[in-house]
This record gives sequence, C-alpha cells and structure tokens, in this order.
Amino acid sequence: MKKILFFLALVVSVSFLTACDDDNEYLLGDPESITPKIEVPAGSMLIQTEQGAEIEIKADLANPSGLESVHIACTALGMDDLIVIDGKTYALAKKYTVPANVQKGMYFVTVTLNSANKLTVSSDIKVMVGMKDTEKPALLLHTDLTATYPAEFDFEATLSDNIGLAKVELICEAETSVNYTEELSGVSRFDFVRKIQLPYSFPSKQVVLQLRLTDLAGLVTEENFTVKVNVYPNTLYIVGDASDAGWTTKDGIALTKVSDGVFAGIVKLKATGGWKFIANNGVDTWNPAWGIGDASDATGGQLNGDGGAGNIPAPAEEGFYTVTADFTTMTYKVEKLEALEKIGNLYLVGNMNGWDNTDKGFMAYRDDNELTNGVYTYTGFFKKQDGGEGCYFKFCPEEYLGSWDHMYYAGADGELKNGNGDPAFFVPVEGYYTVTIDLLNMTWTLEALTETPTEYTKIGLMGAYNSWDVAREAFMTQSAYDKHMWTTELELPAGEIKFRADSNWDIAWGNGPVPYGKGDMTPATPNINIPEAGTYQIRFNDITGHYVFLKK
Repeated sequence: MKKILFFLALVVSVSFLTACDDDNEYLLGDPESITPKIEVPAGSMLIQTEQGAEIEIKADLANPSGLESVHIACTALGMDDLIVIDGKTYALAKKYTVPANVQKGMYFVTVTLNSANKLTVSSDIKVMVGMKDTEKPALLLHTDLTATYPAEFDFEATLSDNIGLAKVELICEAETSVNYTEELSGVSRFDFVRKIQLPYSFPSKQVVLQLRLTDLAGLVTEENFTVKVNVYPNTLYIVGDASDAGWTTKDGIALTKVSDGVFAGIVKLKATGGWKFIANNGVDTWNPAWGIGDASDATGGQLNGDGGAGNIPAPAEEGFYTVTADFTTMTYKVEKLEALEKIGNLYLVGNMNGWDNTDKGFMAYRDDNELTNGVYTYTGFFKKQDGGEGCYFKFCPEEYLGSWDHMYYAGADGELKNGNGDPAFFVPVEGYYTVTIDLLNMTWTLEALTETPTEYTKIGLMGAYNSWDVAREAFMTQSAYDKHMWTTELELPAGEIKFRADSNWDIAWGNGPVPYGKGDMTPATPNINIPEAGTYQIRFNDITGHYVFLKK
C-alpha cells in the first residue's frame, strides 16, 4: 500500500512539474510571492487606426496563484471595463470602437491585472488615431570600427525610436553562433551591449555584423558593420611525443609571443612521433589546438584548427629547432638550429673594445657543455665611456665575427633578440655586473654585483704538465681592462690540472668539465681533467671560477 501511495504521489509531482514547465515563465516556488504576468503580442503593442474604427485589445494573462480581474482603461477612448477572471490564465481579446469625434493623436490603453495573491501589474498599449508611424528606429554605434579586436569583444550601440522598439537582432552570416535576438517590449531607448565570441577556427581579419531594429509599427532599420578581428591565442604551447612534453596538456612547452598572433621559440624535437600546438597549459583540455593543414610537412605549412586535424610530423633528425606559429597567416615553420648542435664560443663586442666585431678579448662563459643548456654568462667590470655614459655591448658568435648580422641584443622585458638590431645591452653605472643570456629560451638578465670582488696579484696553473712542481708554475696574463680576467696558452698532456691564486693552495679552483666549466674552491676539491694532449688557449674568471680550455 505504501508503494502505491508513493507512486501516486510521484505521478502527481511529475504532473505538477510538467505543468510548470509548460508555463516557461514560472519556476517552482511560493505562488503567493509570484508577480502576475501581462504579455502583449508583438503586433498588438501598437495599434494604428482611425476615428470610428474597431480595435482589439489583446494580452495573455497568467499567475500560478490565480487571477482575480483585469481592468482596461483609457478615458479619451471611452474604455473603462473590469473583467472578473476565474482561473490561472486568461487570453484577453476585447474589441472597442474608437469614438468618431476623438482627436487625432497617441493614446495609452492601460491594462491592469489583479491576481488572487493581491499582487498587481500594469501594461500600456499604444493607440495611434488618425496618424501612422513613418519614422524608422535609429541606432548610434559606440564600437570603434577602425580598431582591431580580439576574438572576444563587446559590440555596443544605443537604440531608439519615437514610438517604441519591438525587437533587436544581431546577425553574422559568417559565424551563426554570434546571432542574437532580444524582444524590447516597446521601450523608446535601449543600450545594446553584446559580447561577440568567435571560435579559434574563425578566419581572422574582419567580420560583418548586421544590427536589425524593428519598432512597434513594424518599421525596420538595418545596418551592416565591418569589424576587424584577430582570433589569436594569447599563449601557445607545444605537446606531443616528438617533444619532451609528451601528450599531456598540462606539460606543454611554452613559446614566446613575438607579436599579436605570432609565437616563436627554440624547442628540442625528436625524430619520431608528432606534435601539436595548444593554447592552454596547466588544464586538461585540447580546445583549442592546431595541427597539420593541407600541403604541410615537418618543416612547415598551413595550420589547421579543426578538432580532427592531424599531428605535425616529427623532423627527420633529432635536435634543436626554431618553431614559429603565425596565426595572421595560419602557418607554421620549423627550422633546424645548427648553432646548438655544438657548443659555440660567444664574445662581447661593445664600448670595452671599441666595437671591434673581430675581437676575441671578451669571452662569455658556460657552466657545462650540455647541448640542452644554452646559458652563457659574463661577470666582470664594465667601464663608463669617456663621455660619461655607461657601457654598451652585444654578443657575437665566433663564426659570425666581422659581421653585424647575427648579434645577440637586448629585447624588451628580458627577451633576447638576434640579428642586426638594437638596442644593445647597457650598463648605466660603472661597476661589476653579471650578464646572462639563454640561447635556447632567448632570454637575458643583467644584475649588479653586491660585493666588490677579491683582487689577486697572479693566477697560476698547476698539474700534470709540470708534474705539480711549484717552481714551474705557469702564470696567466691579467687583462688590462678587467683585473679579474686571465688568459694564457699552454702545451698540455692528457691529465689533471688546477687553477690557484697567488701561489696559494688555499685559493684554488678545480672539479669541472672541459672545455667549458666552473671551478669549485672547496678545499680538497678534485682536479680538472684534460682529456687529450694538445695546445690549449686557456681563459679564467677569478670572480666566478669560470674557465675555458680551447684546443687549437
């Protein structure tokens, strides 16, 4: 019996919910607190007529708590009727004859609805006697059509009409998701603000939007607007089994935003598998993502933003590549970066050597010889120019000495640039600084030293070449520009070696790789191992312990 009663209660509940669904304006709640509704059909909000003609006042009335009465009133037109209602809905359709002697003009018929819960609502119906509305609705656009907008932007306009607005429509034939309609219920002025959201698959450049206004008299105003739009992501990442990120959308390799719609970066790519671009990292989503388009391959071509776009294939050889994605043309480019296939030598060129782009006097150092590490540093003294300004400089790869076309220079916000461009790095105040550049991530930093470095009178080399005989210690040449930079050239056998200052074993550097390394001053630290015999050009920085052994 309990089950039967439960089932009957369930049926009644479902029936009630269905009934409520049928009345879309009302959700479940306290009926006593719900305001009654007057809904005038769009074509009945304005009546254009003549003296002596018959008109009909129409409206749909509703309230879930029950209706009590509706009052139709307009003294000038002789309307003063009270209709008693028994029910929750009522279709008002009352006919009247316009007095033959009424003056031409606009009249307002007030429909007042009283509900069983003692709540009241009114609505005015406009009646034009002996005249017709001939004035189309007007609009004033506030969106700047000369500007370029992102994929999401606000389209703003002020809409107005002398009698009243019935409807506004926003139409975009190129992207139907933008289309929008709003009923305006006879207001004379309306501030229209609509957020335009275009998908990443939408072709950038421009979009035509049509704004269509309809007033109560059925008069229509249509205007087309062409808006420039950039449907570009703000961030971009690489994922795929051809990269170190794998196919995890939370581990993407970030590219640098070069300009609106253009991204670039140096990425290590494997020779197997494939990869894609994604716009979001750190979230579990593939939307949006871009893969290979028509007539494209591992080296570049068209990008495809469709969900089913194929993976961009891996390159033929594993290595470091400059990857560029250009959403202004929907293309990508993959170029092998030969310079990172080996450790290259970099030199400072600037005020310190009179901008001699053939000079090797100021070498940048590395911590190690790993190809995955593109970091070079130079810690030293920077003198001000004779005119009183600070020191300007750039970095030049050894293979491009004598040319200005491949210089590394200081981009904005720590971005490293390459080419024949400006600005140069600049040290404004004379002193000791560390400048660091990263050729893989194309970044740079410049920091002043907080303490004055210790000065040494001499730096020597001890090791297998002299059988560790202190009497045969080879001393290095101190730089005339910076007393912490030392150079020499020695014939060395395969074996161990160490740097020391002022012939003192308590001030010694060892324990590092060759050719580039950073010596350790820890007591009893291991020696530096020279892997093969030969003549070596040796450089040493006593501030940081950085050194280089370049075999001639």
